[in-house]
Amino acid sequence: PNECEGYVPCMLDKAKTHQIDFFLPDKKMIDPGDDLACSLIPAPSSTPGPSQSKSPNDTEHAKIVLEELDRTKPLIIIAHGHRSWRNQLLLCKFASEISSSLDCHTLRFDFTACGHSKYDNPGGFDCGYGPGADKHKWLYSNFEEDYKDLCRVIDFVQEDLNIHVSCMIAHSQGSAAMFRYAADHDNDDADADANTNAGPLYVNLSGAYYGHTEHKYVDFFSDVFTDRKRREFEVKGRVITEVKGGRKLELKTKDVERRDTFDMHSTIEKIQNAKVLTIHGEKDPLHPVANAHRFDEVLPKENHTMEIIPGANHTYNGFKYAKTMMAKIEEFVRSNTSD
Repeated sequence: PNECEGYVPCMLDKAKTHQIDFFLPDKKMIDPGDDLACSLIPAPSSTPGPSQSKSPNDTEHAKIVLEELDRTKPLIIIAHGHRSWRNQLLLCKFASEISSSLDCHTLRFDFTACGHSKYDNPGGFDCGYGPGADKHKWLYSNFEEDYKDLCRVIDFVQEDLNIHVSCMIAHSQGSAAMFRYAADHDNDDADADANTNAGPLYVNLSGAYYGHTEHKYVDFFSDVFTDRKRREFEVKGRVITEVKGGRKLELKTKDVERRDTFDMHSTIEKIQNAKVLTIHGEKDPLHPVANAHRFDEVLPKENHTMEIIPGANHTYNGFKYAKTMMAKIEEFVRSNTSD
């Protein structure tokens, strides 16, 4: 679906873009409810055949298109940030235009407890919110599950679809999961030869170098926290607030502590072979531009490219800088791939 409680509706024109939406089940879970919502745009040269005329919400249609995807075309994964979803305006635009310009597949997905990926499994993992947690509640600093979600998606693409993941693009908190994957698979590039697909490229959009700058949760949640809610949090150590669309946000003391103690530095230090592009807004109020410079200081100079967008905020002012960013991403991908 194009809409979801608590989010701005997807602006993708499905009349012009062939896209399939589906839920990706967790193979390790017995109980249903932890499926990840995904949206895949096939490469333009990929020909799904007569099934293309069927309803994009039809389950059988999705299965047929996935089976008929061109396996020779690479796929780019796009991951969103905190309190966002796969249909965030800029990420949607990137998915469509990148697929067209680079003739590749693109896949966006909702992290657990975001968008249509509900945290609604009493028998599954415990993020500290207890069995049967509210399925319409965002989870804060959910780094561990974000990483597991990303690995599930990558495994699905490479093992089930047998398609090479050539690049990942992650915004804000999504970059933490992406960089952890890059660190855990850094030898993929070093071990690759002429006959083997190298590890993916990584595009870091507005990522935070956690631990580098002071974390002020009051500022971070200024859009939803009233003075009364702040006082409640300081006294009780937890608070629940409701935002647009009836979606809830719960913040606990341990969530803030988890975020403050997240060790980004040890992760980034492990990345020695992967190619990384960092794009950051000069006027980002949530993750100041100093974060981008810190990535540039630690990542190997020969493998890291940093682009600062003058005047841009955390979400790049809607589509204002989309064309500039697209050009930089395309140049980065083309210059680092043999296709």
